[in-house]
Amino acid sequence: DSDAENLLQLRQETERNLELWNNGIKAKVKHQSGMHFSVGLQYARLAEQLNYDADHVVEDSIANQIIGYSNSLLGDRNPIYGYAPNNTEYDVVYDFYNYYHFLEIPVSIGYQKQFKDWSFGLRTTYVQNISLATKGRILDSPFSAIDLKNNTASPFKNKLAGSFEGGLTAGYRISPHLELGFEAYLRHMPNSISKDAYSINQQYSWTGLNASIQYIF
Repeated sequence: DSDAENLLQLRQETERNLELWNNGIKAKVKHQSGMHFSVGLQYARLAEQLNYDADHVVEDSIANQIIGYSNSLLGDRNPIYGYAPNNTEYDVVYDFYNYYHFLEIPVSIGYQKQFKDWSFGLRTTYVQNISLATKGRILDSPFSAIDLKNNTASPFKNKLAGSFEGGLTAGYRISPHLELGFEAYLRHMPNSISKDAYSINQQYSWTGLNASIQYIF
């Protein structure tokens, strides 16, 4: 509807993505064929910015005000009561950094081929979210913003459905038990992080680079 379209346009004009940072720990079991399975715990923080500065005039009126006078034939001057205009100008300024905190369990399967000290591979991952916490502000109208820390007012869920990752990996063995890992990955969250009652679906996909240190038993 038009209200949802106006809110969507307002948020698109005032918000921008910044960066995403994540870390975690994983346990991986690898078969001699190169197939491997891993499970872990990871934390991710997505940062955005809300920047809005605009002047607004609110047109209103006040009842029972003297808006004029009438003179009778006898020379009496009588006040005329009605609605007097009362326009107020507001300077609305928001400059907030919004944060979305994800706590998740990634479960991966993949394949890795060893070439002396180097290894190359790929992996696919199902990511189960444990919790989502939010902090900051988003605009609800040109005159007001929602405090995301307020659980009753926040439009975002506390826990999300599963999402998916895929990655291309490379590793370099620096000792018999230590390997440096590098990865380019793609993350897709097919479900909205906003509640069903909210008029806008908010979904994310992102690409990134991972670096890791792996201890090999």
